[in-house]
Amino acid sequence: MDNGVKLSMRENGILVLLACLLCGCSSTATLKHVESDSAKMYEEYRKVLHDLHEKGELWGRGKVSLDDDFGNIEENQFAIYDIDHDGRDELILIYETNAVADSIEIVYDYSFEKGEIQEQYAEFPNLKFYDNGMIYAGISHNQGVAGRFWPYQLYAYEPETDSYVIVAFVDAWDGNFAPTNYENEDFPEAVDADGNGLIYYVEEKRVGENEDETDYLEPAPIDDSAYEQWWDTYMDGAKELELPFVNLTTENIECIGVEGN
Repeated sequence: MDNGVKLSMRENGILVLLACLLCGCSSTATLKHVESDSAKMYEEYRKVLHDLHEKGELWGRGKVSLDDDFGNIEENQFAIYDIDHDGRDELILIYETNAVADSIEIVYDYSFEKGEIQEQYAEFPNLKFYDNGMIYAGISHNQGVAGRFWPYQLYAYEPETDSYVIVAFVDAWDGNFAPTNYENEDFPEAVDADGNGLIYYVEEKRVGENEDETDYLEPAPIDDSAYEQWWDTYMDGAKELELPFVNLTTENIECIGVEGN
């Protein structure tokens, strides 16, 4: 039963030990295996961060810019947290001491079965993680007619594949900001039932389509009430996670996996 309590890797290991004691298996060997897997995971996460901090290398992506004009490398941040609730911590890295177009937020995961790290998710660093496994991903630029609304993509976590899949792209038209759009069409006031000058376009991904060939359903404009109803189908009661981000310093990197951190 999910009671909303997040267990640490050490606590998970204790639960494994208790289960082994009850069933009479080799509890010491099992606990050592769990602890060694966790230690290896944290070691890999530290290596990813040290490579960026000391060598300017981003795991799986090669060399990055270390131009001081964009800030010091230690201004970047990371967090260790089980954001998808699969029982093991992920490494969430925000790298943005570079050009805006090259800024990125990456979620690294570690496979105990394969004994290796993998990139689980990556987007522009305008993300919100929720306790139901959803990710709000604000786009890098708002150059359309959305005005006061910031367009975003919504992703869902799929436990079967241990990955994130896109659910929808959401855009808007702010009639107060842009009375006409780029096709010189007037703002559709008939759709704006509440009269706040804002309508929405929810482009949902077609079910069953290949993720590499993302295809969206052509959206019709909707007002606030319909948009909020759609949002609640995915997010009703969900709470945003407060991730423990810290700066990318040697001291903080070495604290990863240390009890109490």
